[in-house]
Amino acid sequence: MASRTRTNLQLVGILFVAAGVLRMLALLLGWFAQGAGATTIFAISNLAFGGAFLLLALRKVGDTLGQAAFWVAAVGWFLLAVSAPFAVNTFGQTALVVALAGTLGSGLVVYVGRLFTRQAAVAFLVATILGALTLLDAIAGFLPGLAGAVVAVGFSVVTVVTGLSITQRR
Repeated sequence: MASRTRTNLQLVGILFVAAGVLRMLALLLGWFAQGAGATTIFAISNLAFGGAFLLLALRKVGDTLGQAAFWVAAVGWFLLAVSAPFAVNTFGQTALVVALAGTLGSGLVVYVGRLFTRQAAVAFLVATILGALTLLDAIAGFLPGLAGAVVAVGFSVVTVVTGLSITQRR
């Protein structure tokens, strides 16, 4: 059972690395190639986030609140993947709010609990905070140009670091 749990955590880490790399690629395409394919790559990135949170939700963490946060995050990111081309409508806004709530809740659960190593837990918390800022900016547009870009790039980079930290052995 322990090796299965470890394998699942490694898969979670790989999915976070993939999500971060894909998100960075989508950002670069959006900035330098006038959006050619960026929406599709964002959707695939959102699917990777959803898959990682789903695997975390399926784990028996013994904490109902933790599992609920992971489930909410998984549903939110999957909804974002589906609504990627339509983010300005009500469905897209709802998906953003659900992903925001689940992501922040998951970050707190992982940081307070002992799901990952200390380094991975801190990286996960930072990634969820930056992810929440990115999602909040998509909802309300409160970050001006460069600040929004810095937060978006930071989210991508820290997500990759988080994934790499999760895959390391305890």
